[in-house]
Amino acid sequence: MRQTYIVIVAAVLIVCSGFGFFYFMKIIPLKENLTFTQSSVQNYKEMAALTKKSSADGEVNAINEETLPKQPEIESFFVKFQAQAAVHQVYVDTITRVNRSQNSSLNANSYTIQLSAKSTQEITDFIGDLEKMERILNITKFSMQTGSQASLSLTLYSAKK
Repeated sequence: MRQTYIVIVAAVLIVCSGFGFFYFMKIIPLKENLTFTQSSVQNYKEMAALTKKSSADGEVNAINEETLPKQPEIESFFVKFQAQAAVHQVYVDTITRVNRSQNSSLNANSYTIQLSAKSTQEITDFIGDLEKMERILNITKFSMQTGSQASLSLTLYSAKK
């Protein structure tokens, strides 16, 4: 009779520890990704509302060409890009040139970049620092593929000659 109680208690402990392990390994990271995605969506909605408001107010988004590089300087940008990634322990897997546009008053070079890191937070911190670089760039698409991989579409601008 006593052995039955020991077996029942052991089984309950095993089941409870299994649920706890599942919760900490699967549910909590999923909640973090969901929170990050929701905050990103909210930020993009706010940016879209501000853009819509500024265009409705008739504001012109003029770019001072003195701040733009005269040449695309792609190579030096990606050297700094990879150095910044190394600081955050983010690895650049691939850089693929998507297209080159010369239709407007600016030259635009678009790239798709695959990143990997040990955690989502490292990638998020790297993207935050990337947006602070002294270079006119536009991140048009950012997506987390798994907990440790991300993909982003990046456009670099330079002045026309």
